[in-house]
Amino acid sequence: MAASRYFIQEQSLQCSLCSESWVDKDHRVLPCQHTFCLQCLLEQNFAKNTFIAKTGIKCPDCEEFHELNKEMVRTSLPKNYFANSLNRALLDEKLCEKHEQLSTLFCISHNIENLCSICFDNDHSQCQVSTMNRQLKNKELIKSHLNIEENNQKELLSEIEQIEKDYLLKIQNDFKMIRQVSKKLRKQREDSLMNLSKDITKQKNLLEYLENFSKNKLQLTILKNPKVEYQLKEIDYQNYINNEFSLTLNILNNNTTDTDKGHITKILQINNNLKKVNLSNSRCGQDYWSTICRLLEKSSYRLKEVNFSDCDLTEKFCKPIEKLLDECCQIELFNISDNGLGTGIQNICNGLEKSSSTLKELNFSDCDLTEKLCKPIEKLLNECCQIELFNISDNRLGTGIQNICNGLEKSSSTLKELNFSDCDLTEKLCKPIEKLLNECCQIELFNISDNRLGTGIQNICNGLEKSSATLKELNFSNCDLKGENWDFFEIQMRKFCNLEVINLKNNKKIGNGFLSICSGFANSGTTLKEINLSNCNITKSYCSSLQILLSLCSSLEIIDLSLNSCMGKGLSDIINSLKRSSKTLREISLSKCNITEKRCKEIKDVLMKFDKLNIIDLSFNFQIGNGLFHIRSQLSNSVRII
Repeated sequence: MAASRYFIQEQSLQCSLCSESWVDKDHRVLPCQHTFCLQCLLEQNFAKNTFIAKTGIKCPDCEEFHELNKEMVRTSLPKNYFANSLNRALLDEKLCEKHEQLSTLFCISHNIENLCSICFDNDHSQCQVSTMNRQLKNKELIKSHLNIEENNQKELLSEIEQIEKDYLLKIQNDFKMIRQVSKKLRKQREDSLMNLSKDITKQKNLLEYLENFSKNKLQLTILKNPKVEYQLKEIDYQNYINNEFSLTLNILNNNTTDTDKGHITKILQINNNLKKVNLSNSRCGQDYWSTICRLLEKSSYRLKEVNFSDCDLTEKFCKPIEKLLDECCQIELFNISDNGLGTGIQNICNGLEKSSSTLKELNFSDCDLTEKLCKPIEKLLNECCQIELFNISDNRLGTGIQNICNGLEKSSSTLKELNFSDCDLTEKLCKPIEKLLNECCQIELFNISDNRLGTGIQNICNGLEKSSATLKELNFSNCDLKGENWDFFEIQMRKFCNLEVINLKNNKKIGNGFLSICSGFANSGTTLKEINLSNCNITKSYCSSLQILLSLCSSLEIIDLSLNSCMGKGLSDIINSLKRSSKTLREISLSKCNITEKRCKEIKDVLMKFDKLNIIDLSFNFQIGNGLFHIRSQLSNSVRII
């Protein structure tokens, strides 16, 4: 019977297509119960049955037609589970090759497996014998212990490798840190050596300078007069080494005596390489002024900066200055502000023509200039092409502003600062300014305060559009701004995103335009540092617009809301909106704002959050009562309350 079972297994486990056993292969059973290798089935021809007009496969053994495609063969047909049962039976009932009997014994003495009872009786009756099942269990147990041991060894090796990696990484990090420290120390040593070398060189140069200075036997006497002070600035030792020694002489006094003049003369006599001269606030008289200008001619080929501001100069003084300037060809900065020059401005402009290619800063502020005197300035400006700063404020220019603007067009690509404050300008005179500004693209500061601009503000805003990316300071204070339609201002100002200083004080007729103004400055919220809205007639209804603007500001340092007595409770909302600038705000001016004790109680807690607040002006608020005490109790002693 055992042989019969073995014969049936051989026949039933064979694929008739490839003549190999399908037991260890992926196989499938057809609906007719014949089993084949899956790969062999998939290689068969899936033809169409001409009788039933359907696609399928014909069984290679019984030739029965089955309606199947390749995908159904792969996924729908089951496996032959009889093979698994048969394999387990074969494992449990292995036959002896000699006697065809069940081999269930194991000879321990000779280490021989699969012995039947006949083998035992014939050859191993005297040996130590065990069953195969027990032997297999022992093998599995040994194998299990070996696996456990192997896993333990692997884990141990893994831990050892991880420890090695950790130590290696630590060593690498330590070496990296050592290299960084070494590099840092080497850099510090090199820097120290370099600084030491520079100090030695500087000391040598200073010693050389003092030796040369002592050879000239120059003596400087410090005057005992407390009203007179001489300052010798910027002794540039490096330039001295390159034979470019320069000295800035700054004389600070209001009444220059004959003794003082002698000292000034001596200083100018021994220096012929001056680059900068500052004689502001000097009162020397016409004759001595001529002497100064003559002595300065010795430095004419070096002179770059000249400051004669507030020296009580008149028309008569301008001729020696013209002669001096006519000898110079490299003047970059010239300041003659706060002098009653009058027609003498023509001499000044004539003298500066030689330096027209280098002039960068011109200050003619408060020089008693009129419309007619703008023509020589226009002529000078037409020769210049690098002016960066131009100040002609506090002069009655009137229509002469057109001459000034025409001349400045040559420097339109370099102009950065323009000051037309208090120049007797009106609405009609804003058009030539607009034309000039349309040519400029780098304006950073523009001051047209104290002029009756009115609706001319629209021309100014249109002109400044080209400088929207660079404009930082804008001063429209006391400009008589008015008008019903302020939409243009909002539209233009929204194009400016880098404004830092805004001054609109003393414009009481803005009215509803205040809403457009606040909305227009919104895009500069992150850059604004100073806002002056003093005496702008801000009412409670306008406070909400200002509150929105201030809530966008994060760098505000100074805000002036003085002389606005109708804000009411809106003031509390404004102070609350300043929270984003709590780390930067230094000064708040609320003078003459009709602040009450109740209002002080509302704002005291917010004021406490301003870390850098130095000054808060609450003067002339006669209804403040004990409110000042409430605010003082919340602020540090470093805050000055006015």
